Formats: sequence, structure tokens, C-alpha cells
Amino acid sequence: DESLEYLDERRAGRAHNDYLELVVESGVVGIVLALGWIGWLGRRGWSAVKGGIDPSTQAAGLAIGVILVQSITDYPLRNQALLCVAAFMVNLLGRSPRGSPKAADV
Repeated sequence: DESLEYLDERRAGRAHNDYLELVVESGVVGIVLALGWIGWLGRRGWSAVKGGIDPSTQAAGLAIGVILVQSITDYPLRNQALLCVAAFMVNLLGRSPRGSPKAADV
């Protein structure tokens, strides 16, 4: 769906897959960082579901999961509005449960 005036053999196009774009742009370092983030998000999301943490944290895990799945066939995190929503969801996942001390307080 590109206009012919923008097509050029010297200019690389963008991949319609966030993970493939990450590999092309950053190589092995990007893969390791992405796997670390996905691992952390998965662990926090699973503990939110199993641990009975408040519903907003569970919804944040679900929203991040949906964005991760959508990233396979599209590039949602290049949209600044959705990137801000994803950052807010990561913030909700990263906060400590009520009543437990934060890592900085220990």
C-alpha cells in the first residue's frame, strides 16, 4: 500500500511485525532484552492472576498480553497513544501489592 514515489531500492521498508523489526534493528542484544521483558511481564501477569491481586493489575496483564500478541502481525507500539497505554499497564504490573514493602524500602 505504499505510494510509488516512496518506493526505492535504497530505502528499507518497515517490517509489519514488532519482533522481526527488533531483530533487524538490534540483533541479538534486542532479542535478549525482548525475552527478558516478556519473561518479566509474563511472571508478573501470572502472579497477578494466581495471587489474587486486585483486578486492575490483572487487567493490565491481560492488556499487555493482547498488545504482545498483536505485535506479531502489526506494530502497535509505534503508535504513541498505544505506547502510552502500554507504559501505564507496565506501571500497574510493576507496582507492589498493598501491604508488602517495596524493594527500595527493604
